[in-house]
Amino acid sequence: MKSNPYNPIQILFMIVFGCLITSCSGIQNQPNARNGSITVDFHFEEQNMCNGISPRITLGNVPPGTKQFRISLKDIDNPVFNHGGGIVQSDNTNIINAGALDSYYGPCPPKDFLGQYKYCFKVEALDSVGRIISWGRNCKLCGWGNMGK
Repeated sequence: MKSNPYNPIQILFMIVFGCLITSCSGIQNQPNARNGSITVDFHFEEQNMCNGISPRITLGNVPPGTKQFRISLKDIDNPVFNHGGGIVQSDNTNIINAGALDSYYGPCPPKDFLGQYKYCFKVEALDSVGRIISWGRNCKLCGWGNMGK
């Protein structure tokens, strides 16, 4: 039986180095992810409230190679409530049409509350294999008191 010519530290180094080379670390490779480079613009109207349709979302600085957008809506004042979103195919217009989000549940503060809550849309650009290549986020105040203004 041959003895092992490597000491335990050398073996550990080879394992760690091999994992780094072959990406076995489990970290998703995102070589082009330009954090926060997509601009996101939208406006809430009464039709976008509660169980209404999602608003039109206009994007800027969308990177080449974008095949899909993953969109989510978060309520900053009530982060445990899931407002949903969806995945939309990119048609190279940089516009996500009103009603395009299949699991959208819009802002729905109490009708008697005339204040505003903060809501944020996050949009992630995905490549052909589903990797995030860029993203953007925009937050706006919304409440029944500012509808129609």
